[in-house]
Amino acid sequence: MKLFVHGREGVDELSALSDERVLYCGLRHGVQLPYECGIGKCGTCTAVLLSGDVRSRWPQAPGYERIRPERHEILMCQSVMETDVHIKVRPAIKPPAPLPVPEVLEGEIANQKLLNDLVVAFDYRLSRPISFLAGQFISVSTDAVCGFRAYSMTNFSDGPTDRLSFVVKNVPDGEFTDWLFDKNHDGETLVGFGPLGRAVYSSQIDGDFIAMAGGTGIAGIIAILKNASLHGHLERYKAQVVFGLNRIEDVFYLESLNAYGAMHPTLRVMVTLVDDDGVDSLQSRFPKLEFARGFLHEASAEWLRELTEVSVAFLAGPPPAVNASLKMLVGEKKISARKIRFDKFG
Repeated sequence: MKLFVHGREGVDELSALSDERVLYCGLRHGVQLPYECGIGKCGTCTAVLLSGDVRSRWPQAPGYERIRPERHEILMCQSVMETDVHIKVRPAIKPPAPLPVPEVLEGEIANQKLLNDLVVAFDYRLSRPISFLAGQFISVSTDAVCGFRAYSMTNFSDGPTDRLSFVVKNVPDGEFTDWLFDKNHDGETLVGFGPLGRAVYSSQIDGDFIAMAGGTGIAGIIAILKNASLHGHLERYKAQVVFGLNRIEDVFYLESLNAYGAMHPTLRVMVTLVDDDGVDSLQSRFPKLEFARGFLHEASAEWLRELTEVSVAFLAGPPPAVNASLKMLVGEKKISARKIRFDKFG
């Protein structure tokens, strides 16, 4: 089957794989389609269906709340072609630098281990190496659970690699995390798609940067810190990182953040909790971190009050947290939107 993408610069004719989602087909061919989460949560990947038939893989996806069926709009990440399809899309957000073209991934889980009762780490061993940038994510699926889930890589590589590393937090009533935490799944198959995401770091960045992450969005920020540390960026420039969580029970990754804070005097890290019960105990355990109470954007607005010129800002996490942080950075801190790289998922 064929996918025809109608845009301002003409029509792209693309060959589709069997049972392939419209979004993944376009991205796989290098077409810059609009998207953010890539799994049905945000509704950004809206397109107008000009002709042809599609079926939805997840009719209950939250992203459908943002589309208008009366205008023949579809959610590209959930739409599978049943015939040749013509769609019209609005211009995508152009990436800050050339990004690796995403592709269908195959591989298996390896080295799965619990970090605590709520957090598990594992590797995704790919059947063939891929290249990706620090801060990117992929979507993964298993036959045991319907649909894809998005997770950021915590590792990075300057060249192709067959190992992607993840740290995943258990989500209440989350089908994928219920399956993942049920037992050790080493050796079991995962199907993926990626790399995805535009909140990326490259060693060519010059200047100070800030990074704000809500919940599991911190995984990509960890990869960015690793890269910046390895390439000497934090020896030359300052960086400020804000990590937003709801409760002390949700805390993870503080050991890594504290270690980076101890390693680099130019790095400041603040952890903000909506419910700050127990913050004093965290401060004594992680002396290189700062702690505050409030939502991510609220605490950041106060903490970044002396913010000077930055070369880039990275944002990652659930859509509400990212949207509020974007508004704060542009509206209050007067940071140019062109300097902000963000990914919404959750």
